[in-house]
Amino acid sequence: MAVRFIVGRAGTGKTAHCLNELRRELIASPLDGPPLLLLVPEQASLQMERALIETPGLEAYHRCQVLSFARLAQQVLAELDPSGAARITPYRRLMLVALLLSRPAGADGERPSFEPVSRSIGFQRQLSDLFEHLLAHGVRPEQIARCASQADDLPQLHRRRLEEVARLFDAYLKLLAGKLVDPAEQCTRAAELMARATRFFEARVWVDGFSGFNGSESALLLCLARAARHVDVTLLLDPDSAVLSGEGGPVEPYELFAPTARTYLTLSQACHQAGIPLDEPLLLRPRTPWRFAAGSPLAVLEEHIFAEPAGHAKPIGPDDCVTVLECPDRRTEVEEVARRIRHLVAGADQPTRYRHVAVVARDLDPYADLIAAAFAAFGIPCFIDRRQPVGHHPLVQLIRGLMAVAEEDFSIDAVGGLLKCGLLPIPDDRLDELENYLLAHGICGRTFWTGGDWSFRPRRSSRRAGEQMSASDKCTLERVNFSRRRLLELLAPWIEPPQQTERTGPSEFGRRLFDCLSRLEVERQLEALAVEAEADGLIDQANLHRQLYSELITLLDDLHEVLSDAPQEPLSLPRWAEIVDAAMSSWTIGLAPPTLDQVLVGSIERSRHPEVRVIFLIGLNQGLFPANPPGDTILTDAHRTAMADAGVDLGPTRRQQTLDERLLAYIAVTRPSRQLCISFAASDEQGRPLEPSPYLQAVMAALPGLTMQRIQPSSSGRNLGRICHTQHLTAALAADFATRAPEASEDPDPAGRARMNDLYEAARQRPGLAEPLRHALSALAGRGPGRLSPEAARKLFEPGYSLSISALESYASCPFQHFSRYGLRLQERPSHRLEALDLGLMTHSVLEKLFDDLLSSGDSLESLPEEDLIRRVRDAGLRALAELGEELVVSQGRRDYLLARGERELLLTLADQRRALGAGRFRPRRSEVAFGFPDDPRALPALRIDSPGGRELVVRGRIDRVDLADLGTELAGVVIDYKRGGEQRLSLTRLLHGLQLQLVGYLLALREVGESLAGRPIRPGGAFYANLLRPYRSVAHPSDVSAEKLASPNTGKLKGAFDEHLLPALDDQVQPGRWSSVVSAYVATDGRLGHRNSSDALASEEFAGLLRHARRKIGELGDAILDGTIEVRPYLLRGTRPCTWCAYNSVCRFEFATGQMRNLPSYVRQEALDLISAKGASHAGG
Repeated sequence: MAVRFIVGRAGTGKTAHCLNELRRELIASPLDGPPLLLLVPEQASLQMERALIETPGLEAYHRCQVLSFARLAQQVLAELDPSGAARITPYRRLMLVALLLSRPAGADGERPSFEPVSRSIGFQRQLSDLFEHLLAHGVRPEQIARCASQADDLPQLHRRRLEEVARLFDAYLKLLAGKLVDPAEQCTRAAELMARATRFFEARVWVDGFSGFNGSESALLLCLARAARHVDVTLLLDPDSAVLSGEGGPVEPYELFAPTARTYLTLSQACHQAGIPLDEPLLLRPRTPWRFAAGSPLAVLEEHIFAEPAGHAKPIGPDDCVTVLECPDRRTEVEEVARRIRHLVAGADQPTRYRHVAVVARDLDPYADLIAAAFAAFGIPCFIDRRQPVGHHPLVQLIRGLMAVAEEDFSIDAVGGLLKCGLLPIPDDRLDELENYLLAHGICGRTFWTGGDWSFRPRRSSRRAGEQMSASDKCTLERVNFSRRRLLELLAPWIEPPQQTERTGPSEFGRRLFDCLSRLEVERQLEALAVEAEADGLIDQANLHRQLYSELITLLDDLHEVLSDAPQEPLSLPRWAEIVDAAMSSWTIGLAPPTLDQVLVGSIERSRHPEVRVIFLIGLNQGLFPANPPGDTILTDAHRTAMADAGVDLGPTRRQQTLDERLLAYIAVTRPSRQLCISFAASDEQGRPLEPSPYLQAVMAALPGLTMQRIQPSSSGRNLGRICHTQHLTAALAADFATRAPEASEDPDPAGRARMNDLYEAARQRPGLAEPLRHALSALAGRGPGRLSPEAARKLFEPGYSLSISALESYASCPFQHFSRYGLRLQERPSHRLEALDLGLMTHSVLEKLFDDLLSSGDSLESLPEEDLIRRVRDAGLRALAELGEELVVSQGRRDYLLARGERELLLTLADQRRALGAGRFRPRRSEVAFGFPDDPRALPALRIDSPGGRELVVRGRIDRVDLADLGTELAGVVIDYKRGGEQRLSLTRLLHGLQLQLVGYLLALREVGESLAGRPIRPGGAFYANLLRPYRSVAHPSDVSAEKLASPNTGKLKGAFDEHLLPALDDQVQPGRWSSVVSAYVATDGRLGHRNSSDALASEEFAGLLRHARRKIGELGDAILDGTIEVRPYLLRGTRPCTWCAYNSVCRFEFATGQMRNLPSYVRQEALDLISAKGASHAGG
């Protein structure tokens, strides 16, 4: 019974010493003799077993075991634990913690300080980790409570937190109650039973690979040392450390080997207290560490990093075995590492196997996906050593969706998540159709789902009252209802009866969930996914599908076995959902390495690398290395310090952990035996600068003369040495051809140009490279002509195709935008939320009904009593809301709000229009005047225009309102277009370019097909926007603006364009020297119109020119549409472009840096009028 420490720095042969002694024992007697035990970290057990198996002359052995502390404890408990307690998993612990936090407050009614966050998964995971930490250090609840009562220096709030933790920890241990055992306390239980474990009597034990031990591991190791004949413990520690002589005091926290020095002191003191003799330490101090060659820079680095500068050392040259790379970003960093690995493996002098290379990072998360993608592209086999989160897996999404649907009572978000899980036995297109229907109409709640078939039309639109549903919409509605019924049938075991208020136990909850999953055939579907993954060679994915289903079954078993025995009241579904979600949040999958010859990628703490020759240490950036210790929001450093003062050790504080990071850096740079490559990124994914780690300065100081190499992005330069595979070759050639000078004489690097040409010719002749090269170079040809074939154009826009004016404006904005919307008929995904479009349609509907009522009753708006107007507006609003309710689920509260808001806004608008109508002779003739809709009996004929290409274009549209004025010799008409999106004016520049044709196009229709409105020809006199919302005004305080100012005549004017001769008919009350209160027009003191540049009044010829220009522009745009022109050419006018609000950006992928935009000139009012008149006149003359 003795313990000996084997001490040495990195590479001095500590592990080799243990293995050699083991091998000698086994070769001497592989079967008989005292047991031999090698204790190593869990991740290193497989490597050590392989190292023993590969021993020359050792064919087999029986007396040796390679174990971790957890496996050693399991063996002891399996043999000697009389209780037979079941071992819980980490997610079982999470479920128990969630269950504890779901209980009501104690009898005293005092609420814990963390109650507001007690239901968050993050807090539950932190509390579960804290319980694991406490058990691993052998801490009991009464110790924490005693610390709370004795820690007089702690503030009251801190002491209360310790009391709360002690109370919860005690409740957790009572839940285990001897029937269950937490894996974190296995070592403590095994230590209590070790004295009876006869299999380890007189054993020879080696403990290797640990930098420290927690409280329970130390207890188990001491009990094992009492039973064993001899125990060797290796420590990464300087043989000259003062702690070995016993002369030094407390370990200085700034020492490089402070963590292992603390371990030595703690363990040696524990041995003295337990009466276990300590042999003299075995100090390994070779002149040069065995791992490194004599004089190697790696040996110099090991000796001098974080120590005095090695001023005497030979300067590092560019070909030596330590390199430092500065990369522009992480992607380039990973690609450069992959490129260097390929060169190492393909090297002609000393080729390296993949298994001799390792990629190491302090934090693997920012790099794991980049490494997987880059190594796959370079054809490098690798194993990324990390547990994979599975929150994205379809099974997890399915379970969360089921919980959310029942808990949130069929909310749209919950049902949408369930429909997208990928494991519902309903075709994907039907699920998409069902989800779009739900989004379009805002259907939510069990009542709507189970109350019979839905009757909303599939596509929301501004339909007219009484319009019938099309046959296509009826078929879609039938499919949607069938999918609804099928989904309810599949979910019946889960959602019936309603569970929101029902309280149930864990067994009943688990049974319902399993019955639902069985009806969904989840096991069969996951097996099918696994088989498909295996056929594609994705073995990891196949194992993931199968392992997760096993985890699910274990979870359901836990609900019955673990929680059923816990004393509790039945819980509601939301609480069970929180418990299950907490358990699933801890699901991770660890996969075994698929091959033997592969690059090992891992973090410094988790991975236990075998003897490797080459290490790539990536991510040496500030913030990543040293890493920021994870924060503990439950027990702070103040709590840990107070408990340590009371004799309860909880491990190092956050400050100590930060200082201990230097030892991890030392381990990382001393692992390779031949080459070390250190790299860092200069910027992150968003281009923000990143700083190198301060540890890099320690490396540079230890190796004088070491310089950093700046790595350029893969696409830059003509460096043929960086080309490793086909993708790099084709990308390099394409990039060079795209950026090179047009002529060879202008190229600053003619030799490089010649090399690239030779490379191109060689690649073009290779069968395996010719096709990828052709695809890569085809991108240099630019976009196609942007035109449909004549046949495709005829099929898409068949003869008699009806054009809307809004479609023409869309084409003028960008031909591809028009093609996407009106050609391909791509639609944005519907939304159940009331948006500006819905409110605008409702406002239009209210105004339409109001004016129809006025016209049918013979009443006039300007003379209608205020009370009667309010009543009619309210009635029209109720009818409009009823129609909106036929397409969208609107709650009663929302209805009341919309009605009140709409009434308030419309009464302000109608006050402006009453004033305008009272000031002139124009009167409303009809609202919602449609033209070009043959299915509408009230519609006017279509507007027909002869285009410059010889076509007859058919144009349709809807005019919000037409006002007429009988002037005796003629009937004048104006069109009014309601706009709810704020104040809007007619821009003559936009009209010139075809971007704003609607108002003038409506005037054309009124002139040419509007005769039936009054039984006589109508002379177009004006076109106006009526803004339904008052513009915002900036004031210091709302009280500064009176109601009279808000109702000022300057607000609510009609904006657009009109023939100046009709001003008396529009406003016969305007006085000389004043602005009109109805339209934007100024009458000078001499009676003529003034301020022409800011007025909407036009001379008769100018006004006629607008109509001629609109007719010509409609013809030109119509020809271009029917010719099949669909190029991606958005306009740019005064810094604005349609791409800002275009819904098809994801389709066209237009890039502003390289794409060609149509730069449209901007003009002042008179310039635009002159151009419009000139073009209109030339068209008329032609």
